[in-house]
Amino acid sequence: MSEIINNVREFKKKVMSKPYIDNPKISVCVLSFNNIDNIDNLYSGLRSSGAEEIIICEDGSIDGSYEKWQSLLTNRNDFLLRSNDIHEIRSYDRAVKLARGEYVVLIQDDDQLPEDDGWMNEVISYFEKYPDMGLFGCFWGFYGILPGEGFKGVEYHKRKKNDFTYDNFKFSFVHEVNNGPMILRRSIYNDVGGFDMDFSPAGESGIEFDHAFALQCWLNGWKVGHKEYLIKKIPMPGEEWEGGTIKYGCNREKNRKKNRELIRKKYEKHRNHINEMVNNSNKDL
Repeated sequence: MSEIINNVREFKKKVMSKPYIDNPKISVCVLSFNNIDNIDNLYSGLRSSGAEEIIICEDGSIDGSYEKWQSLLTNRNDFLLRSNDIHEIRSYDRAVKLARGEYVVLIQDDDQLPEDDGWMNEVISYFEKYPDMGLFGCFWGFYGILPGEGFKGVEYHKRKKNDFTYDNFKFSFVHEVNNGPMILRRSIYNDVGGFDMDFSPAGESGIEFDHAFALQCWLNGWKVGHKEYLIKKIPMPGEEWEGGTIKYGCNREKNRKKNRELIRKKYEKHRNHINEMVNNSNKDL
């Protein structure tokens, strides 16, 4: 018993030397599933991003990811959530509700983050400039409601490995954005309905849930901004995409088709209204 008491006292001394922030400005939430090879790089970028709170949604990895994160998360605003393959929609939903940041950043475990906080500071500056913007996408942005006519991706530059240059990329308001990273005002999450659980059962890919959330924002009076930052790990020429939902046999393409139809069913009737809001927002830039 005395050994345990001494160990606890030593542990308390160690953690007490680090501050606990009751009201962080930025919380980051990472979905982690059997991608241990990217943890060191991702962790370094998380620490460099300026986020005061880190929440890892460890969704049942068996490759040592849980233990790896456990060894790294030693700050007092670090949290490690353990779940058993409930996948992105439900994992992120839990994390957003736990987060205390004014802004919540959703990150995937195959992202590559810059080794500085320039990108994060710029994103927050857009939120501060546009107080009616509720969501911001850093990967791909889209004009148009899936899968309707006129849907097209925002023009983006071809990615170069380890290239985090973003000065020449253009900010705009868009209908929809892709997750990874995707930043939202925590205060709006419940008001706009949160992430739509209809986009996948637990354990299956929730592909397009991010598109739907963007449309929910518009319908509730919140703008959706976008600027690409080249921080997503996407395949180079000759490389094969190896995202987790593909590697581990999730019904990604089946869910994509189903969810695009679900978006059409839920949001097609609002097409003209959302188009008008997006167009007017961009006129005001």
